[in-house]
Amino acid sequence: MKYIAALLAMVLPVCVADANVFAAHLQSSPTSTGYEFTYRLNEPATSVTISIQGPLPSSVVVREVSGGVFKGLNTAEWDLLDSMAQPVAAGTYNWSVTAVDSVGHVAKFDQISSDSETTSKYYYGTGVCTNTDPSSEHFGCVYVAVGESGTTDGRAISEGLFVLNNDLSPFDSQGNIGHRGLVSWSSSWFSPMRVRLDGEGRPIISDWSEDHSGVWIATPDCNTPFVALLTEENRNSYGLCLNHGSIMAVWAEGSGTGRVIYTIDEDYTVGGETAGSVLRYDIGDATQYADAPTVHYNDTANGNLVISTRSQHVRDGSGWWITQSLAEQSASTPWLFRWNGSTVDYNSASAGLSINRSYGALDIDLARRRLVLGGLGTVSLLNIASAPSSVLVVGEIDAGGDHVQDVSFDAAGNFLQINSSVRRLRAYSPNDGANSFVTPCRTSQQLIVGKVGSTGISQEIWNPYR
Repeated sequence: MKYIAALLAMVLPVCVADANVFAAHLQSSPTSTGYEFTYRLNEPATSVTISIQGPLPSSVVVREVSGGVFKGLNTAEWDLLDSMAQPVAAGTYNWSVTAVDSVGHVAKFDQISSDSETTSKYYYGTGVCTNTDPSSEHFGCVYVAVGESGTTDGRAISEGLFVLNNDLSPFDSQGNIGHRGLVSWSSSWFSPMRVRLDGEGRPIISDWSEDHSGVWIATPDCNTPFVALLTEENRNSYGLCLNHGSIMAVWAEGSGTGRVIYTIDEDYTVGGETAGSVLRYDIGDATQYADAPTVHYNDTANGNLVISTRSQHVRDGSGWWITQSLAEQSASTPWLFRWNGSTVDYNSASAGLSINRSYGALDIDLARRRLVLGGLGTVSLLNIASAPSSVLVVGEIDAGGDHVQDVSFDAAGNFLQINSSVRRLRAYSPNDGANSFVTPCRTSQQLIVGKVGSTGISQEIWNPYR
């Protein structure tokens, strides 16, 4: 039911180098003479510019200051003067961080993480995802799911979720103890399994075990109890419950009363369709949700394309890309296909897509129209800009070990894989050449200069020049 097959391919080499650069974890703090800004870069930049815009509602840039360019935590300061060295007007100001890599990568994909770093070592990692929403307090955070406790290269860790910054440094002081959320995860290697984020950045966690099957939700910092979204009623020895079974992967959208999750279930079926369909749960803000799901993508109606329970699905507009782990593909059972909301309009076997194979791991970068697909021992980057008429292989890299359990894009187009064979989290930069990324401040980090009254915004400082 959950199997592994081996297949090797010619792949590109990797080396440690810089990435598509971006800033995250933006903070502003008033000082005696102005403001101090802090931010984290995922990798070194050739230049960083902090732009101050305002006063609102104006978006005019009144000043640009240079910031630190090093990987990790950096700072910059603003003295409340404009570009003409004149005091700025009282009011509320936005600011943003533009990180630039004037060289980038053009020849190959580069591994931008170090296998020797503690936060790259995971005994049995099963899932990875990244917060790509700049408006989120946790923008840039990387979430790693670990399904089995153990020791790798001197790091003894426990199962659960690990939270990292965008530079893969620890987000908090959790150390080697996975966030469990007071959940009694199964002894199975696949509990917890994969993780994706809902519309407010809350981790949604799937469990592929038989004795603990289901879906859980956590807060973005993972420091409060996790809550079961689906009912655990009537669980049998195969993981089948009242409205779900063992769940390899989950996709989440919306938040609060508008939260919806989509699953591909190993055991549970609706209306006679086969396992492999995408099931929709309009959960809203409920927990222990017990209503039956609706069939969103009906695999039976589309020819029973999905025959492997190691699979994953990602949203693309009104449709879905779906991948599954198979040693060989055919038109009737492809490695990858796209359902556009009414019909299957792309089939990797019929299209002759030339990749190693799929191991059932997939993520999408909607802005750049790319997929990253985890294979058996490889990771493939695919260009879907012309889909469904064509899908182009941008490149394929050696994953270092067969079992690519999950993959994820970050906000700048870099991609990560969690690999249980080499017991590593690895990050890579695509060969995009020179690149830049603008990260805006969140509303809570806006700047208030002068006495502007009670606005509910967190920062306020008098302009000493006025």
